[in-house]
Amino acid sequence: CIFVESRSKGVLLCLFLLLQKPSINRSTILYYCFERIEYKYFGNCESLHHIFFTFLNTFVHDKSDKPVKRETWMLELPEDKPNFFGLGPRQFRKKTPMEKGDRSVWTDTPSDKEKKAQRDTNEGEEKEFNPESIAVKQRDDDLTARVDKYNKDKRSVPLIDLHIKKLKKKGEKSGPKERRPFSREEDLNVNKFDDAQKKSILKKAQQLNDRFSGGGKKFL
Repeated sequence: CIFVESRSKGVLLCLFLLLQKPSINRSTILYYCFERIEYKYFGNCESLHHIFFTFLNTFVHDKSDKPVKRETWMLELPEDKPNFFGLGPRQFRKKTPMEKGDRSVWTDTPSDKEKKAQRDTNEGEEKEFNPESIAVKQRDDDLTARVDKYNKDKRSVPLIDLHIKKLKKKGEKSGPKERRPFSREEDLNVNKFDDAQKKSILKKAQQLNDRFSGGGKKFL
């Protein structure tokens, strides 16, 4: 048998492990082995030399001709088991199944990502040319124009602004008073909430309708 000496066993085992790696050129390993190992361990024994050469040559040609392919367990996520490690659903999850979503993002290759991006682009273009979405947009634009016109005619000035103007006119008519009651805010200046801050808060409150995004339709 060829595997008689312990040195021969170690050499062949190292060669076998090296040849298992697809990134290493097997022809380079073969010639390197014959230069460094052949005569050092096998000497002038022609039978061992012939067997060793046949083994390496056959192994190299059998492996190099086949394309390197990873197994499925390396490319796919494991099976989704709900009771993995005994962790079952809690009280609020017993009836409603938990949605996992798209798990393919963990194993997508660059080509898969490119295909998904192209598909999303095509779907977006189809949605843009969807007759139903176009009709909804036209209806929303029409109703928005009507609401703006109504507000301009009937609600040109907010009610709070009308009250402020009325109070200001009333104060101007009454004129300055020589004697006035004690005011903690004016006399002690402890209130840091001045008129400028009040106006800014009121102005921001009037713009609250612009701070929330709407759904698919603006109007019911």
